[in-house]
Amino acid sequence: MATPFLSSEEYDERAHELYNEGQYDAALDVLREGLNLYPESVELHIGAGFARLAREEYAWARRSFEVALVLDALHEEALAGLGETLLKFGLRDEAMKAFRKILDLGYDDDLDLVLQVGRALFREEMMDEAREFFDVGRITGPLDILREVGLGYVRLGQPARTLSGGERQRLVLATGLMQPGGGPTLYLFDEPTTGLHADDVAQLLRVFDRLIAAGHTLIVIEHNLDVIAASDWIVDLGPEGGDRGGRIVAEGPPETVAAHPESHTGRALERGWPRVEPSGPD
Repeated sequence: MATPFLSSEEYDERAHELYNEGQYDAALDVLREGLNLYPESVELHIGAGFARLAREEYAWARRSFEVALVLDALHEEALAGLGETLLKFGLRDEAMKAFRKILDLGYDDDLDLVLQVGRALFREEMMDEAREFFDVGRITGPLDILREVGLGYVRLGQPARTLSGGERQRLVLATGLMQPGGGPTLYLFDEPTTGLHADDVAQLLRVFDRLIAAGHTLIVIEHNLDVIAASDWIVDLGPEGGDRGGRIVAEGPPETVAAHPESHTGRALERGWPRVEPSGPD
């Protein structure tokens, strides 16, 4: 007895399961089979587009989404897929037209869809555009916090092992700001300013101020003089490095350390330097 044909919905469901398992080749085989039987199925063309996109076959993905939009010009998932594909070609303006049409059609209440678009834009480092969609999805808070701690360039889904030590510490800092109700916490940071521009250091100091105002305690191992000067209490180890160091030369508030005759840090504080401003609005 011949195996009965599946419906287009069943083909789409089977392909979707394979796609979610990361089996993009198998998903595409199922979709091709389904399209041979149902060439006007919008959902199957969209599925093929996303499978092609995952396989980095951008030209074929674009064609699949465009065919889907010929069949249904107002399909929100086809618009999202086409926009993602256009980003891969560097066609940002055309991609934004497709994305914004989704909002114009009234799909701003589809949280999964608007976050999908926001993530696609974030991956391409289109921060302002991503924020537009994250704002619709009401998750701009975490995005803003990442920018505050100098991690606005990090891609969503980027493995933590690819981050530098300073970046990982700032990610911990961002997590603390995203979870304000956890009670007083002691944070230990080891040179979190590594790799930061002076403007980013000023922003990091403002974030430190927010944590302290929330009742948290920060211990920061740091050579950056702006961070040292902003501290409530300094423990200056030295007087030199390596075997010639390791003892407490001076401790106290910045003005006390600055007056200590044997402290290299104190002399630097006393002389002053091009300082950044830790307080005030962003």
